[in-house]
Parts: sequence; structure tokens; C-alpha cells
Amino acid sequence: MIGVNWRFVWFLALRYLVSWKKHSAIIVVVIAGSVFLYALTYSMLCGLEYATLSRTLGLAVPHVKVEVSPRDYSKLAELLESDTRISAFSPRLLCDSLLVVGESSRGVRVIGIQYSLENRVSKISRYIVDGSWSVRDDECVIGVVLADKMNVSVGESIYLLLPTGSLWKLRIRGVFETSISEIDSYVVYVDLSELENRLGGDKTYCVALRLKNPSEASMVADWLKEKGYRASSWEKLAGNILRLLEVERFYSNALIGSVLVITSLGIVNIMLMLTESRKKSIGVLKAIGATSREIFSIYFVVSLIYGVLGYLVGLVGAVAVAEALKEVSVEFLSEKITVPFILDSELCFLSLVFSIVVSTISCAYSAYRASTIKPAEVMRFE
Repeated sequence: MIGVNWRFVWFLALRYLVSWKKHSAIIVVVIAGSVFLYALTYSMLCGLEYATLSRTLGLAVPHVKVEVSPRDYSKLAELLESDTRISAFSPRLLCDSLLVVGESSRGVRVIGIQYSLENRVSKISRYIVDGSWSVRDDECVIGVVLADKMNVSVGESIYLLLPTGSLWKLRIRGVFETSISEIDSYVVYVDLSELENRLGGDKTYCVALRLKNPSEASMVADWLKEKGYRASSWEKLAGNILRLLEVERFYSNALIGSVLVITSLGIVNIMLMLTESRKKSIGVLKAIGATSREIFSIYFVVSLIYGVLGYLVGLVGAVAVAEALKEVSVEFLSEKITVPFILDSELCFLSLVFSIVVSTISCAYSAYRASTIKPAEVMRFE
């Protein structure tokens, strides 16, 4: 500000902080509590988004999905191999079937894969809990929930009633457990070429792409569309999950907003009380030459110091709790997932902005009130 003696402003601001020991401590603790809640809430939200998407991508949803007929697959494969953004791809053949064991039956999604290619795209091999992931002509890999419900295990036989009406006998090669119920209780992996032979007729491959950078999925999908292929990015395929995460973020923002309002009101009351108690000294300062800008600046500097101190205390507390807990188990989409606390530099900066905004908004009115005090009115009866 022009015409402000900042040395004078900082001297008085520090004097006020020291003389308001009790009230200053209360304000710093209140701001620190707000920063603590803000940082911890958003670190959990970042962790939830990371945990959800890392589990979903590569299991339920590929980075990019391309639909192509088997006769055009070779041409597509050449195109994909020429693009450096794509690290791997794998053709899949999908169909709905009826799994039959004895007198029990259950609807399942059959996915035909090429083991060597699928292993580079999918994470499913990491979740094998019994047997092996590699499937041969008349073998399959099923989820642990499906195996439990059908009361079967590795080495035993099951039957698939295909859409063509034929019955396919398969031996269970392996059992996986991803902790995603729709996969563990619904999916059966089989050999691609064998499934293709048994289905016959016109078929469509769903080619799953794994990218070096998943954030480029939309660009890769658009590029493939320009080439005449039907392609979808994971943002579209996992749209429901992303919308749920947005809802979670909205409610968290509402919670933080409520905390901001309540915190600000509390600090406003304290600062107004302190301003009233300093009315006489403010009048004296203005009488000896202090300008309204300088009085306003004193309270502004005080609020800035409150904000920085509250930020440091709150962030240290949030980091300490995050480091102590590391991660928490929460239920999301009817599944129990492990959510890590993610405190990055961006979140730390946003926490600083949050604390300064809280303190500045809270102290702005009291600073204005102090700057408008007239010496003659304050000292009228002295």
C-alpha cells in the first residue's frame, strides 16, 4: 500500500499478538483445526480416487477399448504397434453364457483371451490365489466368489452353455480374487481361439489397450475414431465411478465450506472484541498521525500471521496423522478398499491458501472497523 509505514505496522502487529496471547492462541488453534480437517479430508479424497481408479483400470476397465472384426484385427494391430503412446494391447472376445455344475447354474460373462497378450494389458494375473493364470484350449480361470457359489475348485470341471446352444466342458485352471464383486462373481476367462471356433458366425473383438500415460486415453480414442474405429476411453467406460467420485468431492466441499463459515464467525467475534478493547489505543495512534490505511494494515498483518501459524500447526498435525495411519479401509461401491493418504505439494499449497483465506476473511471486518475509528469520538469523555 502507498503511504504505509510497514516498519511501524509490523511493530504494532507483533505487539498486539504478544498482548493478545490467550486470544491469539485460540484463533491459531481454530485455524489449525480447519487446516487439519481440510488437508486430511482432501488427502483421503485423493487416496480414494487413486485406489479406485488403480483397481478399476486394468481389471474392469482398459485404458482404451476398440471394437473391431477379426478380419480387420491385423490392420489395427499394425496401427497400434506404430504408436509410441501404446505400451500393449490384447484382443478379447466376449459373450454371455450359462455356467452349469451338476444341478446348479449361473449366468456369467465369458471372456476369450490370448494369454501372452492379455498378461501385458491386464493385472488379473496378480490376483491368482489358486492354480495358474495361463489357460489352454479347454481350460478356464474363474473368480473366487463364483467358485465358492458353484462349489468348485482348481482341477474340477464345469460346463458353459454358449449362445449357440452348445455345451462346452472346461477344466478349472486357476481361481482369482480381485475384491471387485462384479469380476469375482461373474467373469470366466477362456482361450480366445477356442471360444471363437465354438461361437462361429460374425464376431467382434474388443481390443483392450494399455497406455504409457492413462491421461492420454481420450486423445488416443479420438485418434482411433478418426481412423474409422469404434473406440472409447476409460473416462467414458468408467463414467459411473467418476461421477460417484465427483459426488464424494461435492459433499466434502460442502463440509469444508461449513467449517469455513463456522470458523470465520468464531474468529470474527474474537477480533471484534479485541478491536473494541483497543479502541482507545487506536484513537491515540490516529491522533498522533497513524493513517486509516496503517491501522487496517496492522490488522491485516495480524490476520496473515494467524493464517501462517494456523497453517503450519494444522499441516504438521495432518502429516503426523497421515504418516501414523498410512492408509485406512473404507467401503466404496459396496466394496472394501484400502485408501492411502496422499499429501502432495499441491495439497500443501492449497492448505496454505485455505488458512490465509479463513484468517483474512475473518479479520477483514474488524480491520475495517478499526480503520474507521475517529479519535475525537473515542476520546470525547477522556
